[in-house]
Amino acid sequence: MAARTSIPLFPFFIFLFFSISPLTSHCFKITTQLIHRDSHLSPLYNASLTAADRAGRIVESSLARRAYLSAVNDDEPEDSIVGGIEARLVWGTKYNIFYVRFSIGQPPVKQLALLDTGSDLLWLKCPPCSPCPVDSGATFFYSFESKTYSPRPCTTACKKCTDYLGGQTSEGVYATDQLVFGTTDGRCTVVPKVLFGCCSKLTGPNVLDGQVNGVLGLAGGSYSSLPRGEESIVTRLGSKFSYCVGSLADVTYPHNRLSFGDAVDLVGDWTPLYLDHGNYYVQMFGISLGGKVKK
Repeated sequence: MAARTSIPLFPFFIFLFFSISPLTSHCFKITTQLIHRDSHLSPLYNASLTAADRAGRIVESSLARRAYLSAVNDDEPEDSIVGGIEARLVWGTKYNIFYVRFSIGQPPVKQLALLDTGSDLLWLKCPPCSPCPVDSGATFFYSFESKTYSPRPCTTACKKCTDYLGGQTSEGVYATDQLVFGTTDGRCTVVPKVLFGCCSKLTGPNVLDGQVNGVLGLAGGSYSSLPRGEESIVTRLGSKFSYCVGSLADVTYPHNRLSFGDAVDLVGDWTPLYLDHGNYYVQMFGISLGGKVKK
């Protein structure tokens, strides 16, 4: 299958919807802020980086994405499936551009996770974990301190949360707990019993560093290794999400947004996401270079 690719038009609005049964429907309306990696709101902010430095990293990220698309469009060997969860995207704080803040547990503990549309699992670093440097400034989630934490029964085969094509793995256990999202109108929304991976071991290149606690996976897919009826975070939040970003080069743009459920409201220019084998694609009609359109 040939990969479908596209270039973004900024600012743009991306919308996805897929239906679920009435038994698993939930009415949530959440719009929260997306944090640009290089903005002053990010713990990864580095004032010494030049525009050329940031552009170089975006190029590396694009090359990593191209390698990923090439891999998933080839016939994947059976050993790319670990614990019933398909290997997904190459990730790491070096490549990802946007991050999401939320809290987990009761009492709530603040978290910062990278946004990933190439994987379908929310997972977080849970001490005792490796590597989890205590001097990183991160606020780690100690599951035994949460009154709403509930581990899921699981066999040895699914102790590995997720495997990625870049060679990274995250190992731990599945559980549910409540998430708290701060919204753009200054309020908070509590989402109970969200499935996530409580991961104690990270291995491979470009593992999470600093104050980044995990990955918020928004891809479509199912957890075949879990009991029937379990939901991904996208399904839990109404089976639709959207995000709106300004120019990737503008680290000061204040209106980058991520919306879930009934907060998805199509206004202005937007483009649909196409779901294929758990991956999202945008249809591209051409590329403009120097005022000339290449199709």
